[in-house]
Amino acid sequence: MACCGDECMMLQRQGWITWSSDEGVGPATAITGWMKPPVNSRVRYLIVLCHGHGNDASGMMWLAEHWAPHLPDAVFLSLNGWEPCVLHPGTRQWWSLRDRTPETDRAGAARLGPVLAETIRIATTGLGLTACDVALVGFSQGAMSVLAAGLFAESRIAGEVGRAIVSIAGALHLAEEASIPSADTMPAVLLLHGDQDDVVPLTRSMVADSRLKAMHVPVTLTILPGVGHEVTAEEADCALAFIIRVLQADA
Repeated sequence: MACCGDECMMLQRQGWITWSSDEGVGPATAITGWMKPPVNSRVRYLIVLCHGHGNDASGMMWLAEHWAPHLPDAVFLSLNGWEPCVLHPGTRQWWSLRDRTPETDRAGAARLGPVLAETIRIATTGLGLTACDVALVGFSQGAMSVLAAGLFAESRIAGEVGRAIVSIAGALHLAEEASIPSADTMPAVLLLHGDQDDVVPLTRSMVADSRLKAMHVPVTLTILPGVGHEVTAEEADCALAFIIRVLQADA
């Protein structure tokens, strides 16, 4: 998919956007999402938001509104899941959870990772940015998606997708023998998880924390007492502080 001309301009307009793939980047011929341009005229950062299963891109845009005053040079891109949701008609999914097993989750994440990584690279290039200017943020299945794209996509060389990754109520879907492609740089990862989550248990982020540390990924796990399967204002503030610290580390 080439991003140039009108497509680049599209990335700086507020509202729903659609751009087509001419290289078979995704399962569909069009990628859709919600775009919020920077408060300032200068574009310095791209924040990619990925929703959970049974939602759509609009469900994450409150984070863009909450964060924009603190990241006035950032473009916010909230992507729609690639597929119509099988279990919740009218919404989107990144992969199907029908007949769900650990194997189907691993397969779904493995298929999605390269697609999402390439989509993010295209948006990054279209804005004249580099991976060092990008943060990936996901909730639930969206968190699983950004971890797959930002760390484990077969087409990814670490650091070429994003500099910061925030997983909220997520999990790693990896085979035991999985490893991270070697590279000179590694994204920083923040895992946020409520201790009352009854959809994706806290133990999933604890396992992710251990596995990523074993792979020498700079990762931080923050546990939120009393929080269920949701994105709270406290989690939003924790994520914002992390994103600012990582993206502006060289400022």
